[in-house]
Amino acid sequence: MSRTVAKYSIAAGVLGVIAIVIWAGFKREYVIPASGLLDVKTGTTPGEVVVSGVLLSSMSHVTKTTAEPYRDGVIVRVYVDLIGPDDDLNRLKRAFSCVVPRSKSIKVIYLGDSQEWETVGKLYGVPVRVPRHKEWAAKVVWRATT
Repeated sequence: MSRTVAKYSIAAGVLGVIAIVIWAGFKREYVIPASGLLDVKTGTTPGEVVVSGVLLSSMSHVTKTTAEPYRDGVIVRVYVDLIGPDDDLNRLKRAFSCVVPRSKSIKVIYLGDSQEWETVGKLYGVPVRVPRHKEWAAKVVWRATT
C-alpha cells in the first residue's frame, strides 16, 4: 500500500514540475484575425508589396508581424498581446506594417491566420497552434494581376 502511494506521489510531483515548466514558458501572444484589424491598406512597388493597418482593439498591442508561404501565396500574421499593468503605453505599437517581396510564385497575400490552425500563444518562442473551430480568419488583401 505504501509503495503504491509513493509511486503516485512521485508521479504527481513529476507532473507538477512539468506543468510549472510549461506555465513558465508559455506567453499569451496570439495572431489576430483579419476582422480585428482596421484600415488595412496595401501599397505596391515593382519589387514588393507593403501591407499595413491598425488594431481595432484598444486593449492590445502589436508585438511582431511575419510573412510566411501559404497555399498559392503568402500569409501575413500580426501577433498581438494584451496590455499589461507594467507596460509603458508610450512604447506600445497599435499599427503594423509588413513588406512582402514580389515573386512569380506569389499570387495572393492573405492577412490573418490560417483556416486550419489558430495561434494561441508561444511556448519558449515556438508558436502554439490548435485546430480552428471558427470561420475563415484570413482575408485576401492583394492579388497578382496577370
